[in-house]
This record gives sequence, C-alpha cells and structure tokens, in this order.
Amino acid sequence: MPHCVLWADSDWSFALDTAILSAHFHRGDLKVAAELRQREKIIGTTVDARRDLRIRYVPAEQGEERASVTAIEDYRKRLKG
Repeated sequence: MPHCVLWADSDWSFALDTAILSAHFHRGDLKVAAELRQREKIIGTTVDARRDLRIRYVPAEQGEERASVTAIEDYRKRLKG
C-alpha cells in the first residue's frame, strides 16, 4: 500500500489496532468481522476500498525522479507571501 507513506502516527495506530482485530478474527472470534471489514475499508486495503477512496497507483515513467510530498503548511506560507 504505497499510500501509507503519507500516514500520520494516528493512522499507524489505527492500522495496528486493525491488525489486532484481524488476529482475533483469524482465531475464530467472528464478532469482530463487521468492525474489521469497516476498518479495512477505511484504510484502503482492497481494490474496491481504494476505488471508493479514489486512491490510484500510477506507474512512474522511466527516468522520472520520485515526487516528494509538500507539507500543506509550506504551501499556505507561499500563498500568504
């Protein structure tokens, strides 16, 4: 999931809690199935979830450098001048 490079600490905490729920489910605790399904949809672990979240993976063109992510604060500072 390449989009996880943009996650904050709270997103990682959510993902780790989801992993714990997944472990419970795979041990036979079927009561967590609905919660697990909702969490997987939120973090985009399936093709359908990524489509609903409008996450698209596009192959980089040959020779193209990896694009960096600009912090929104830096962008706002440039707008204010």
